[in-house]
Order: sequence, then C-alpha cells, then structure tokens
Amino acid sequence: MFKGGLPTNLDNLTSVDAKDMKTALINAASSNYVSDELVAKADDMIAKWNDYSIEEALKEVPRKMDASLGQLLGLAVSDQASQKKILTAYLNHPGDQQSFWESLGSISGNKETANKVQHVLKLGSLTANQPILTAALYKRLEKSDNLFYELASMDANEWSKLITDLSTQEKKSIVPAFIEAETESKRVAIYANQMSVVLEQQYPTHSFFGKLAKQPKDASAFAGVKDDMVMFFSNNPSFDLKSSATLKLLSEENAFNFKGIEDKSKLVIELQSAQRLSAYSTDFGTINALKLEGMDSAYNIVEVPQNTFVHKISAAAGSVEKAQLIYNKAEKNFMKSALYWSKLHPNLSFKTTTTPDP
Repeated sequence: MFKGGLPTNLDNLTSVDAKDMKTALINAASSNYVSDELVAKADDMIAKWNDYSIEEALKEVPRKMDASLGQLLGLAVSDQASQKKILTAYLNHPGDQQSFWESLGSISGNKETANKVQHVLKLGSLTANQPILTAALYKRLEKSDNLFYELASMDANEWSKLITDLSTQEKKSIVPAFIEAETESKRVAIYANQMSVVLEQQYPTHSFFGKLAKQPKDASAFAGVKDDMVMFFSNNPSFDLKSSATLKLLSEENAFNFKGIEDKSKLVIELQSAQRLSAYSTDFGTINALKLEGMDSAYNIVEVPQNTFVHKISAAAGSVEKAQLIYNKAEKNFMKSALYWSKLHPNLSFKTTTTPDP
C-alpha cells in the first residue's frame, strides 16, 4: 500500500478513505507486491483498521488541547460502544455532512441523540475542545430554543467573564494551552475574542440584533430606532442581514410582521443602513463606529481620505489593517457602482471620448 502512494505515517493513514485503501491493495497485487489472497481479505482488513482508527480517535488528546473526542461525545452519548457506532457510520457514509446528520437519527435509533451529538461537536469546535466550557454551554441547551443564536449575541466581555468564572470555579485556567500570552488575562481575552469572532461570522444577523438589544441607547448609533429594530427581528426571526431584500420591505408582497413598530419608514432606512454596513464587517463594534461617523455606504466611506478613515475606525475595527481592508472594499464597491451607472447613462461614461450634445 505504501508503494501505491498511501502515507506511511499512522496519523495520516487513518484519514485515508476506505475505497482508496482498497484500490492501493489491488494495485499492489497487480504489481506482485502482495498476494491475491490478501486482496480477497481487503474488506475485513479495512474494517479492522477503521475500528482501530476510531478507538484511537476517541481516546487521543491532541497536543495542547484539553480533551479527547470521546470525552466530548460523552456529554451526549455516555457509552463507548454507541460512540464507536456513530463514528463508524460517519466513516462509511457516502453522502455529504448534512445528509449524515439527517440520517444519524435512524443510525443511533434516537433522533434526539443525533441532535445532541451534533450540538456537542459544534460546541467542541467553538471552544477548541475545552471540556469544562463545552459542558457548561451544553447545559444551556435545555433552556434554549436556539443556543448558537444566543451565543452569537455575546460579546468578548461576556465571554471573558464566563471563562474567568469557570476558571475560578474549577480552581484552574480553562483557557486551552495552545493560547499563549504574557498574562492569564491576555490569554482569556484572546480566547474570548476568538469565540466571539467565530460566532459573529457564522451568525452575523443574530450577532447584530442580539448585541443591539443589549447596547445602551446613549452608545448606540441606531438609538432613534433601536427598539423598533429589535422588535422587528423578534417578529421576523428569518430576516437575514446578508440576503433579505430591504428595498421593497414595505411592499404588500412581503410577509414581514411590523406589529408594534412605531415608525416603519425610519425602521426600513436603518435596516438598509445596517445591511450595507454588514457587507464591510460582522463585528458589531465596527458597524456601530462606522454608523456613528456617518459612513454607512461605500460613497460615504471613500469620501473621507484613507488616512483619516483609518485613524477614526482602526480602534473599533481592532487594527489598522482591518480598517484598511474596509476602506479598500468600499473603494471597490464604489467603483463597481460608478461603472454600473456609467453604462446606464452615456454622459457618465468613464471613457476618454465624450458624448456630443444633441
């Protein structure tokens, strides 16, 4: 098999697909490296290899991490036999990841177990397999309609407090060892920010409205319509900052619920503003800072000299580099818009020739 191009390292070999492994055995037999009798036993050999790989995956604690996959799965599935059954099904599943989760209920014999496993693995991915934090978040599932949407509304300060409280409770740091800094408070801040950013990027709409709801009015760029915006999203949880059409939000064909909204027209204007800003950043602090500066469109951003923009926004954006990226993206969007309009109106053409007067 190794001469057929398969890795000689055990860790790398465990990631090889069963079909590729069998193909390598067949090729090895055709080149007389192994016997045909061995190839006839290929399926049994691969099954035993997969069983070994699964056992190793369940008990191995990756370097500078705090838990094995088995420890995390134990939050949802207590016995190892069931854990092995789930991982075996995953290795042998012919479809994509989504179809695997859909079929896991029948595989495990319990749809609720499948949901629990999926939540545990997603939480483990978020926390970098930190078992104490994962367990604490997992407990919230019982009281939450959608845990990840609620977590997306937490800012870095809230994450820092949770991490610090759990560390105090456990009488040891729960920050993963791979996060290095001069002090423990800096390690906590890095870890907290990491989770906040990941959730902002995965659930930008819930992050925005969740943080808007918690923000004091005197600090909010959306203060004048904040309550209406929060109410609107509560009425319409399917609204998406990235994809929902806001230009015709008030048209009759839209089925959005405006119950309790005081000023629909102003609400729509501010939702459009938030939608434009979400194209430049998923970070709520950055969106708020841009809005406060009156820079909620590509035109308003590029109207400001780049050095001035970076000076004003870099602190909220997190760095000079991030502020520059926002400005560069706004420049590109502005030029695309200008070129689009020039095609619609010949007198706005950017060509060197001019259109004669009629």
